[in-house]
Amino acid sequence: MKTKDENILHNRARKLAQPDIIFSDSEKERLHFAKFSIGNDSYCIETHFIKEIISVKEITPLPGVPSLVKGIINVRGRIIAVFNSYNIFQIKNNKNITSGKVIIIGSLEHQKEFGILADTIEGTLDIALNEINPAPQNLSGLGAVYIRGISQEGTIIIDALPLITSNELVINQSI
Repeated sequence: MKTKDENILHNRARKLAQPDIIFSDSEKERLHFAKFSIGNDSYCIETHFIKEIISVKEITPLPGVPSLVKGIINVRGRIIAVFNSYNIFQIKNNKNITSGKVIIIGSLEHQKEFGILADTIEGTLDIALNEINPAPQNLSGLGAVYIRGISQEGTIIIDALPLITSNELVINQSI
């Protein structure tokens, strides 16, 4: 039985062995994503929304905040809110993440940045616009708003802009 790393290497080799294909204009427009796991599923988010990815060290819990908020972290003097991706995307078997990664996303235009938890970082991928399948119609809950679609390989594509501009993911800064 192949290990996870062997499967990844095998899939990469198979992709590289494909013959060159001439793409139409719609197939040429590709988006660049960082791929990560939450629970047993693979997710990705466009790389230009990612400020940095750091290892989970110590997340300071905040009393009286919604369950979406895991806590805050200090990143080189910046206080960053960290959201529990298990709760955002309503993933069952919510475990207490004590290791893993914090993906810090943001937008200069919206002057907002925060972190979401990921179990592992799986790498990067490019997806042509015409290869993005629409999200299933039966999605519900808060996380459904943030799902852009699904890749042909089954990776769930997060729509970062609604995530960044959401009022649901704001911690009131007044004291």
